[in-house]
Amino acid sequence: MTKCIARAAPILLMVPLLFTFTVPHNATGGTYNAQGSSLDSEDVSSAPALQWIYTTDGYGFGADVRQTTDGGYILVGSTLGNPDVWLVKTDADGHEIWSRTFAGDGSEYGSSVRQTADGGYIIAGEIGTPYVPIKGQTTSSNSAGTDTESQGTETGDADIWLIKTDSDGEEIWSQRFGGEEEEESRSVCQTSDNGYIIVGHITTREEFISEVSVNGTVEDITLEIIQPGGAAIWLIKTDVNGNEIWNKTFSGNSYDYSSEVRQTAGGGYIIVGRTSSYGAGKRDVWLIKTDANGNEIWNKTFGGSANDTGQSVSQTTDSGYIITGYTTSYGVGEEDLWLIKTDHDGNLIWSKTFGGADDDFGTSVCQTASGGYIVAGYTKSFSDRLSDVWLIKTDADGNMTWHQTFDADGNEYGSSVIQTADWGYLVAGQSSSRMMLLKYQPDSVEVGIPLKQVDDLTPGLMPSLATWLLVGGIAAAAFSIIAYVFWRNRHRP
Repeated sequence: MTKCIARAAPILLMVPLLFTFTVPHNATGGTYNAQGSSLDSEDVSSAPALQWIYTTDGYGFGADVRQTTDGGYILVGSTLGNPDVWLVKTDADGHEIWSRTFAGDGSEYGSSVRQTADGGYIIAGEIGTPYVPIKGQTTSSNSAGTDTESQGTETGDADIWLIKTDSDGEEIWSQRFGGEEEEESRSVCQTSDNGYIIVGHITTREEFISEVSVNGTVEDITLEIIQPGGAAIWLIKTDVNGNEIWNKTFSGNSYDYSSEVRQTAGGGYIIVGRTSSYGAGKRDVWLIKTDANGNEIWNKTFGGSANDTGQSVSQTTDSGYIITGYTTSYGVGEEDLWLIKTDHDGNLIWSKTFGGADDDFGTSVCQTASGGYIVAGYTKSFSDRLSDVWLIKTDADGNMTWHQTFDADGNEYGSSVIQTADWGYLVAGQSSSRMMLLKYQPDSVEVGIPLKQVDDLTPGLMPSLATWLLVGGIAAAAFSIIAYVFWRNRHRP
């Protein structure tokens, strides 16, 4: 089983899940019709009520949240202004227990967090590098006969940053991954060997500071010319101390970006993002499956003639995958929230779009106890202001059962969603430029059903099949002993 962390559920409610499947070595794309979903008042009335709201005192953006083994929550994001990584721990009722920030040499961002096997936390983000130009010279002439002399360099603006903390959020170690390019991380999980898998991307670009001379006279003007090169998805595997074991890149001849990685039931990895190198349109959803060593097994693209992006992926109990993101190729608005279901080989089963006349985005998805899906994002179509948090619940076939928006005094964004141990939902994001958590009441359709735990598990929290058999055997033996003692007492002469 995978050991990426915890939508924590009580031990007695967990059900061991076994997955065995064979993945063919092929890669094909797909084009198809995406089905839309209408919205009405009944969709809202059946939604669970908002239970509580948490917002930070300072300004920031919440990127990711997970439930912890004590029933509380861990939230990661970034401060605003001169950004630093921001980690916040709350109890089960949203009361802040502690808050930590992590700073480097420039601008630092937190993108993903998981609780680790030792009860601490692992954070993926990025760390900025101050710009220091390395001088070189090139000379060229434009069509008007103006000579341009350039001094510049290819520099790294940011590196991937991996931070390990103890259970109180105090840093134990950190590791930095990157070179002269710009590297950003998007997601981290703890793996079955207690190491870590990180996904991000590498963006190549050149920066030139130029002086322009006209007829031999240097003008008092400085130009900064940015020449983009391309982008590649970057997958990094580390040991338990964050030391790199291997890394892999996935790219074509254009811009390819990652959004999320999960370890799969077979021990490999599933990555979702977007590609401009492959597919049917300007930009397509890109789903990549690898083995345990990061070698590609297959990849799939999903999209039409315009721009389509994958933001979140999760393995489902049928060994397939559920993806959310947004599409401009399908739907009714400028950009519509997009939900895609595939089989275990990445072949399309169905897709749904949700949205109105404006922009609507899906940012996070997971399977719920009932076998349906909970999707978080934000909507401009159904907002009285610029944007509201948007929470959508669907059945197993992607049909909407309810939806809910959250509107405060400013722009609200939903960036991460989980189903909680009480069958409710928790959304992380931003409200009025502050990090935010929204806790929703238990969903009546879900209550009492064993929670689905396919990936995203705390190491050690999910018992193995052998453990379940051992516990069951002990319980059966204890029951037999008690029954025998009771029988002896009833039949004693």
